[in-house]
Amino acid sequence: MSKVNDTIYLLILDTSENDAEKMISIIRNTGIPTRAKRIEDEEDLLEAIDQQAWDLLLIREKQIDFDINQALVHIQKKDRDIPVIIVSESYDPENTAKHIKAGSKDCIPFKEEKHLIVALRRELESLMDRKKLHRLEI
Repeated sequence: MSKVNDTIYLLILDTSENDAEKMISIIRNTGIPTRAKRIEDEEDLLEAIDQQAWDLLLIREKQIDFDINQALVHIQKKDRDIPVIIVSESYDPENTAKHIKAGSKDCIPFKEEKHLIVALRRELESLMDRKKLHRLEI
């Protein structure tokens, strides 16, 4: 991130409010100021990405009732630069490869908190670099 105190805008696609709150707490406890919004379905996702610029989207794999890859398609169609991290129930190499091929940045088991934070920081750094490059190009 460009500054340690920059607030990130986090979108969480998860039907479980408790699990979403747990992810938000994990992120905030590492010192990353976070404004988060939990959404539950495809309609909420489309509305959220039209309303605001988001820094990151976390999708809880087993908690949604539509194809995750469709969420990635919606983001690409709307030409949004929102890194997507899938939060899965367990590690499955084939599933991870499928999601990364579809456009997600990582697929992390829900219990792997340290991995989630490392991936989140990596994606936020990358997003900030892309924004700086875009400003320079303009």
